[in-house]
Amino acid sequence: MIILNVKTTYVPIHKGIAKDVICPICNTKDSIEIIIYQKHIDTGLVYNTTNKLSGTAYCTNCKTEIPNVQWTPEIETVFEKLKAESQIETPGKKYSIIFKILLAFLALVAFGIGYALFSAKATADDKRAILENPTINNKLLIQHQVRESLSQFNDLGNSWAVIRIVTGDTIIIQMHTEKVPLDQINGAMPPTSGYKGKIYKIKKDEFRTKERVSEYHQEKGMGLNYAYIWSFQKE
Repeated sequence: MIILNVKTTYVPIHKGIAKDVICPICNTKDSIEIIIYQKHIDTGLVYNTTNKLSGTAYCTNCKTEIPNVQWTPEIETVFEKLKAESQIETPGKKYSIIFKILLAFLALVAFGIGYALFSAKATADDKRAILENPTINNKLLIQHQVRESLSQFNDLGNSWAVIRIVTGDTIIIQMHTEKVPLDQINGAMPPTSGYKGKIYKIKKDEFRTKERVSEYHQEKGMGLNYAYIWSFQKE
């Protein structure tokens, strides 16, 4: 949370005596001094020199600042004349180092979000293309478990697999020989080689509709028990 301490200052830029003008308080002539101010705003992050001008009227005789509601038309006329004569500081904004760092940080955050959304869309597009039309050399990051016997299962963790053959309603995949640690699942990229592990035969329809695979040709109850797909990568 950023707390800004906004500071507004009025910098005097011009002054003059209102000649032949009577003070509405003490009725003294030629005693009113008018000062023109330029407004500056400092937020700590941005210093803004504005083009807004204001003024005060002060009677040097009765030592009183004349409220705006008591300004006579003559005082108003002198004020407008002095304001027109004033040489103002060029309006503009100056940005602090903190503000520039904050802008850079926000730009990086925006870029990161944009890239993440783009990557997510690209990944989703790859996923849909592979599910609808699995192709040789497409790769899948899957969490899989095999059945060693009717009552024994072996969780083999997460590994990449490559599609070797697609024929009819059958897809043949081959596992990579190395596992992917769970904490490296997000953003994991498939290896280009090393797919020399076990080979499994899976149903294309189950692969497409359920986004999972299970070997349907098993000898004596052994084979791939299940495999949930984490990620897809087009060749």
